[in-house]
Amino acid sequence: MVKIGIIGHFGGMETFVDGQTVKTLSLYNALKKCGYTEIQKADTYYIKRNPSRFLVELVKLLIRSDKIIVLVSDRGRKVLFPLLKMASLYKDIYHYAIGGRIAKEATESDRLRKCMGSFSGNWVESRKEERALRELGLINVRYIPNFKCISPLQKADYSCLQDMPRNFCLFSRITREKGVEDAIRAVRRLNEEADHTVATLDIYGPIETGYEERLQYVISRGGGTVVTSVLFPLTRA
Repeated sequence: MVKIGIIGHFGGMETFVDGQTVKTLSLYNALKKCGYTEIQKADTYYIKRNPSRFLVELVKLLIRSDKIIVLVSDRGRKVLFPLLKMASLYKDIYHYAIGGRIAKEATESDRLRKCMGSFSGNWVESRKEERALRELGLINVRYIPNFKCISPLQKADYSCLQDMPRNFCLFSRITREKGVEDAIRAVRRLNEEADHTVATLDIYGPIETGYEERLQYVISRGGGTVVTSVLFPLTRA
């Protein structure tokens, strides 16, 4: 079986809920489920906290892996991409873009474009980013939709849909940008138009630091009839 290595922020022994860490862990767990039981890891968490450990992990990964997937932010790209460009001469390197600004960064940096052009693939999560990168001459770009490892509901779990009010759910990191306030407004509007409670909203996920007060304010405006619970079941995989 092909030996895979992943360079990304696994979070060491700590629990992180940012998009970069969640994506790295989601990809790692998804590959595990696909049968890749021995995946080499180079955890960028240790770049500042324990540089020697990260260097050892990185060297082992480069030696033992046939295909390498890298998920790093802009700072990580500046540090690691020149090395990975050289490694791409004898390894398949796949860059899984973090965030939605990679096209803008590539437009402004010849060095970044050259590194990305040397890789076997660059994966982005929007068609807009894919088109923008292709317009820059990067033909090794592929659109891969964002994903989460969530167990599907069983058929018996749908029985609640016959009851009123209808229970809607938001499962995500809780930030304004993720649309939590839009979801609350939408459910509130349904209730206002019906003149009674026909829908409620359960919010599952960790609240972004500094957003707690704003979220409580938005929830309080609903009089407690819209948001029925805010739960935090997400744990490190």
